[in-house]
Amino acid sequence: MVGRGGRSRACFTCRQRRLKCVNSWPAPGPSDLPSNAATKLSLHTPSDADETKPTCRRCAAAGLECTGYPDDMPFIDDNPASRLQRKDRSSRSRTVTRERTGGTDLPPPPPPPPPPARLCLRPTSSLFLAPAPTPAPAPPPSVLCEDVYFAYLRHELRGGDSLLDGQWPGFSALKHPDGLSRRCITCFAVSFFGRRNRDHRVRDQGLRLYVDALGELNARLSLPRDRAPGQTVLAITILTAYEYLTATSPTAWIDHMLGLATFFDHHGVDVFLHERHVLTHFEGDRFSMIIAAIAARRPFRLSSNQWTTQSLPWRRARAPKSQRQYLLDLASRLPGMYLTFMEYRRPQKTSSPSAQKAELCHALESDMHDLLRGLHVWEQAWRREDTPHIEERALSEAEQRACGFATGLVFTDIDGAAYTFVMYNIVLVILLELWKTVRRVAQVTVLPTGVDQEPSTQSLIAQARGAALDICRTLPLYRSGSGSWVDAIQVVVAVRMALVVFRQESEGGGASPCVVWLEGILGQITGESGRGWEIGKYAMQEFG
Repeated sequence: MVGRGGRSRACFTCRQRRLKCVNSWPAPGPSDLPSNAATKLSLHTPSDADETKPTCRRCAAAGLECTGYPDDMPFIDDNPASRLQRKDRSSRSRTVTRERTGGTDLPPPPPPPPPPARLCLRPTSSLFLAPAPTPAPAPPPSVLCEDVYFAYLRHELRGGDSLLDGQWPGFSALKHPDGLSRRCITCFAVSFFGRRNRDHRVRDQGLRLYVDALGELNARLSLPRDRAPGQTVLAITILTAYEYLTATSPTAWIDHMLGLATFFDHHGVDVFLHERHVLTHFEGDRFSMIIAAIAARRPFRLSSNQWTTQSLPWRRARAPKSQRQYLLDLASRLPGMYLTFMEYRRPQKTSSPSAQKAELCHALESDMHDLLRGLHVWEQAWRREDTPHIEERALSEAEQRACGFATGLVFTDIDGAAYTFVMYNIVLVILLELWKTVRRVAQVTVLPTGVDQEPSTQSLIAQARGAALDICRTLPLYRSGSGSWVDAIQVVVAVRMALVVFRQESEGGGASPCVVWLEGILGQITGESGRGWEIGKYAMQEFG
């Protein structure tokens, strides 16, 4: 007990003598001690103590009466190694006991640490070759403040290669501390965070916020007069983006866009007088409203002259009208053509006189011919007035094998000229595919007097292929800096239209490299394990 801290393990006699007490286990026998010491030890030490406690050998050797030890004194082996071994044996014994009894009183041992990461060289990234998918980061905590959700949304979409980049009008809702649009952008940001990080609690929270915002929007639309139409339009825009992300139903985004068109039709062009940013939302959503009407085979309410040729929205807002909006003036005629074709194919029309059916089909052919000519005239005016800077570059052999074409197009203005060019080719493919279908169903070979006999069906096929190829050559501009299309939701319809054309070429044989490449883009946009945009599964799927 000298020179060592902790509890004293000496007998009372050694404590009084201030000596180190030497314990012995088991108790020493008479042969090891003097005769008188053995006699005294046997007289003064109880027999049960010999079985449960050590015996002081120093007192026995000195022939002193050992006064013994406290009854409740715990004896600890002085050997640290022995203590650790005994502790380890005790731990293993408890583990075996739990395994036998099925007990779970103690948590399981932690898993072994992962092996250290290795540094490896990757091949140079290519605009046309998709990189290997990288594992998702570990999800952060689920309960976060709104500002964190907003910051995460901006960070993920900051690259400018997404439709919802920093210029997206939906972010203007953050300027309003309260209101419908603020609640809409909150539900979108929360759901985006939950999906991207696979956090089901956050996703459920975003869905609840979406239901609340949708109920508030419907209540606002039921009012006879909307005092803040800009907030309503912005709310519909954001909730449509929510449907792009989650797709609560395959046609929910269509319903939102058709509802927005109905809102503008109900309020008229005077809605652009008071709030300038309403025109910005109208221009940004106009193409989606047209595509929604085509997909639903519904009339497009904003195709009349006051919305197109007369340009009243821009006159009311005293703003210039861009070439892209002139292109959409032409595209707004497509939903009506689809309705005419559906009227032609109605069962009651089957029994109609052949002359009546031929007249309807010829009128449809004439309208499509006029629209095709208008699109070609618009393209010439666009190249002349906007002077887009377009460069054509050759692809490497690896890129050609992966994509199925030899050259790509590079634009200096991706959001402006490049996306306008993609829109033009989308409209062109939709028109030409409808025209080919009309030719195949009606089997019309002679057009009425005054209408050109051209283009032939072979010419329609060639033009559709050229437009689809131009789409493919432009798509790589919308890949992110990491080489992914996961947030390029604005090219979903473009990819669908290109697939329609190239899948027809692959009929009767295996899929072409271009088809495989395009399907890979849709797969990246949709994402794995629900991390992407559900719009990649449902947008214009009836065409693909």
